[in-house]
Amino acid sequence: MSKLLFERWRKFLSEDEEVLLIEGRKEDAKKAIVKNIKPGQLTKELEKLLDTIIEADPSGNQKYLGWAARLLNSKTMQYIESAEKEAKEFDREVDIRDIEDNIGYYTRKIVTILPTYHKYASKNLIDKNIDKFKDFDEFQHEVSKAEREYIERENIRKMEKGAKETSDVVMDTDDVMMVRPHTPEGSCYYGRGTRWCISATNSRNYFDQYSGEGKAFYMVLFKHLPQDSDNKKMALVYGPGNDYEPDEVYDAADDEVGTGGLEEAIKENLLAKGFMDSSLADVGKKLKGDKKTSYFKTGKEQLQAHFDTWRTEFYDQDTFEIPRDVKLAFDALGIEVEPDEDLSPEQQIQIAIETFDEKVSEELSEITGWAGGHFEENPAGPTLEEFQNIIDEYEWSRVHVNVDEYDEGKYYWNSSTSFDFSDVDDMVEDPDTDDIKDIIEKALDNNYFYPEELDVNDWRGSVEVSANFTPSDTYTYGGSAMDEFRSFVEENVTLEEKYEVIYEEILEAFRESGLIVGQTIKDMSKRFEDLELDHFEVTPEGTEVELSTQLPIQILLPPEIIDASKSTPTDEEKAFYNKIMIQIGKHINLEIKNEFLKHLQGVFEKVYQAATKQMELPLSEEEGVQVPVNNVTLWLTTDKGGSMPKGGGPAFPHKISDHLTFGYALDIQVRENTEEEVNAIERFIKILDKPKFLEYTRELLEGLVNNKIQKVIVPQIRKDMKDVEELSDLMSESKENLKLFTKWGNMFK
Repeated sequence: MSKLLFERWRKFLSEDEEVLLIEGRKEDAKKAIVKNIKPGQLTKELEKLLDTIIEADPSGNQKYLGWAARLLNSKTMQYIESAEKEAKEFDREVDIRDIEDNIGYYTRKIVTILPTYHKYASKNLIDKNIDKFKDFDEFQHEVSKAEREYIERENIRKMEKGAKETSDVVMDTDDVMMVRPHTPEGSCYYGRGTRWCISATNSRNYFDQYSGEGKAFYMVLFKHLPQDSDNKKMALVYGPGNDYEPDEVYDAADDEVGTGGLEEAIKENLLAKGFMDSSLADVGKKLKGDKKTSYFKTGKEQLQAHFDTWRTEFYDQDTFEIPRDVKLAFDALGIEVEPDEDLSPEQQIQIAIETFDEKVSEELSEITGWAGGHFEENPAGPTLEEFQNIIDEYEWSRVHVNVDEYDEGKYYWNSSTSFDFSDVDDMVEDPDTDDIKDIIEKALDNNYFYPEELDVNDWRGSVEVSANFTPSDTYTYGGSAMDEFRSFVEENVTLEEKYEVIYEEILEAFRESGLIVGQTIKDMSKRFEDLELDHFEVTPEGTEVELSTQLPIQILLPPEIIDASKSTPTDEEKAFYNKIMIQIGKHINLEIKNEFLKHLQGVFEKVYQAATKQMELPLSEEEGVQVPVNNVTLWLTTDKGGSMPKGGGPAFPHKISDHLTFGYALDIQVRENTEEEVNAIERFIKILDKPKFLEYTRELLEGLVNNKIQKVIVPQIRKDMKDVEELSDLMSESKENLKLFTKWGNMFK
């Protein structure tokens, strides 16, 4: 019973002491906050602000109150001084309200940050003695720094389990630990404290991207080096086709140091081990906290400096005496440096250095050997099976995605789809493939798909277009190969989903452009088919109905051809003949068509008058029928005989006819014209289809062509050939004159 009473009494005394402590701190703060400030409006405001700080206390015992009061007092004095100076400069009264606003804002900043400080001080992330912070900006900076460190620690803690599960510990000895992470989490966890981009947590992390390129990272931790040493951690990079040597080696500062830098880190770590295992570390082991850390760091750095200097001087023959700390470290490492009567001091030191170097070399071989062997059995980067697994996540019917490994660990992928129009009704025959490509490319572009290539196959009347796609710039940079591939696949999934919509969009564009015959044109075609024309073929062609016939004409050739040998013409005769063929093709398009249409109206009227006297024609309403000039096309099709094959000699016998027969196509296009225009074309074609009228039309064309040949084409050819002959003679004379001139020139040299 007495014991219980004693405990209660002691607790009462402790609580009472706590209350007294808090009250004392409040009293001290009240004095501190108004120190050196004249009593008045400002002091009253400061006392109110002090109450605000007291209420916001995060410690529970007001242990930050005195610091906050002194800080606010100091800031208030600065505001007063600044306000008085400004008032004096502008000859006005000091504005107390401005000062009150400023100190109120400053108090809110203190109250806001104190809970954060208290949280991280309790976690030993910031100095617990708040009185050390004399400047508020510095205080804010340190609190922010502690907060960042806390967040980083929490992130590391959260990723620790996953990091360890997805990483391979390749090597773990008393001196070195080497890990191969397989995920960004593992890389961040084991690479913390470095500047490696593959271990970044606050900026873009490149682990997936480089791993996707077939690179593997082996992170080496040297256990005996100080935490802030650039050699504390090293990253060994292995890539496809690699042997047991790493492609690159990076220190913790992210500098590429090669295997030479790795060897240097092994040497430093070995010396640091000697330091820790020798009596050199005895003093430090008795210390605590920062003093302990600083002692070990300084001692290891001094040992390293003494070793390097001693080794250099030894090889320069300046000294054979081994420094004390180096000797102690060597002893701890099992390297003999005691005097040996069978060896000179120089030999003894030489053996000691070689033994040390062998230890370094052995560890270097062990590290690279373990890493290289592990990489050989566990290459980096995805496999074809992993790519295929992503493809198989979706169902495909319209799009095909393909992946190929073009080099070890390097992959290429593309996709394709096709649009088949073979079963589309009313598709025009022999469509323009360029028009088809343009329409399909536009339809895909409207839906944000951009083919690398479009290939049109219109073999035997069927039309099928294949579209090939390759990865676009939107996902070829940054991220792993698998991430990029998944983006590519997902884009093709969208294409699969939109395929039917795109296909219908293409068909609609085909109808608008005439690649598919629309209902209006089909109705128009039937209208002219119902006329049962004898000499015109009716063909629907997309946006028009074509009424076509052939007009064969004979051409009388000039004497140069008629008089030529019919089996073996000379080169000049063949040239003359060929020129006629070329010029006919030119003039039919440039001049004869216009003349033909111009005369056709006159012939139309004459034939009409003659025909009405000789036969009954349904022309009671057709008087004054006009030739639909804008709807008529005349063009040369194929020659019907008498053409001269190129070549010569017995193997190529030539025959020249006195007459040639050519075929001319007369086409009348009926588009979506007005009813009045269509009626005019109908009246015209009904007359033109009559045999006698059509014959008059053919004779007109035949006369125009022969007239053009005899009066224009042949005279021009004769003139051209004569000019060439005269030029040839002139060139021959010039050559003789040149020879004579050359002789004269030689005489006067």
